[in-house]
Amino acid sequence: MGARSRREFLVASGLAGAALVLPIAVRGGASGPEVLAPSLWLGVHPDGRIVFAGTKLEMGQGILTALAVLVAEELEVDPSAIDVRFPSTDELAGRERLLETSSSSSVTKSWRPVRLAAAGAREMLVAAAARSWGAPPAECRAESAGVTHLPSGRRLTYGALASAAARETAPKLPRLKKPPEFRRIGRPASRMEGADIVRGRIRFGCDERREGMLYAALARPPLRGARLRPCDPAPALAVPGVKHVVKVGESVAVVAETTWDALQGRAALAPAWDGGEGADFSSDGFDRLLRQGLDAPSAASYDPERKELRASSVLATGEAPPWPPVESGLVAEYATPFQAHATMEPPNAVGQVCDGRHEVWCGTQFPGEAVQEIARRFGVPRASVVVHPMQMGGGFGRREVPDY
Repeated sequence: MGARSRREFLVASGLAGAALVLPIAVRGGASGPEVLAPSLWLGVHPDGRIVFAGTKLEMGQGILTALAVLVAEELEVDPSAIDVRFPSTDELAGRERLLETSSSSSVTKSWRPVRLAAAGAREMLVAAAARSWGAPPAECRAESAGVTHLPSGRRLTYGALASAAARETAPKLPRLKKPPEFRRIGRPASRMEGADIVRGRIRFGCDERREGMLYAALARPPLRGARLRPCDPAPALAVPGVKHVVKVGESVAVVAETTWDALQGRAALAPAWDGGEGADFSSDGFDRLLRQGLDAPSAASYDPERKELRASSVLATGEAPPWPPVESGLVAEYATPFQAHATMEPPNAVGQVCDGRHEVWCGTQFPGEAVQEIARRFGVPRASVVVHPMQMGGGFGRREVPDY
């Protein structure tokens, strides 16, 4: 990242201003990238604040807490002292992929780079303290958000060292703790945002408010491939507060001054559709399809390369291949009905267009794809689109798709 774009990122993210900010580049090996993104950002401020611009997004899976614990372990601070925040896409200067969150891989992909960033900051803080005392760094130890000179007992806080540490040379490969040294990783930790959730202080996507904002209620086709019949907007427009009725593909939106007005307008509109597929879908029918797939004949019941095993052949013959071991004597069957990826917080977004800048506040697992889709729909440059990721009330992969 160039000096200008780096400075713009720091100013936008609130990490600039005599703060120690450490970019750690992480490159992959021959087998592919070690992590999803090339860099992570950590800020230690002169007032003692520690800000970490997380590259994974919170949707209830606990990644805020996990990231804070990783930083805290190497930086020698309490996890509650770390402010983990979500950077917007413009702060990442084209590196929106940093924020992609899916496949239950947030901790595995953050494990090394986050710890490297924190360990590097720790070593720079220790170096700054040693320089100020004229002592060897080996005589100094980072602990409890400060650095202590072991022979004399002198101590400086991270806040007091931040500006000086920012002038130290960042280590190319800082030392990471070994598992026996862990004091926080692998131990119970309170959810960072738990108390705020209970108290209603967390801001989800549907909590965003902009001046002059209107609300839209979308009526979607009930079946895949259904076509919207022509509908008269007059009944919806007659509802107090309703401002617009807008066709969106085979859906139709009612836009109003409040959510209630939009819902009432949608009810008055009473849209209808023709055609579509899947009207006969049922959990029982879906179960039958699954069973047919299990019982379908195949050339081989076991493929040693893919390590796949057909349960039907084992149950029929009583003979199991060498992998995996199958014990006989008890057969049990468990079934659950078809489950939708329905989140507690319905998919939603708040959009604002002003002076050529297209901003969206939403809970999304893939902010970069949201930027791309918004730019495509509006026919505008990607650089004019900014997505502000919000905490999500559930994701389950549903928020990977930026349709909402």
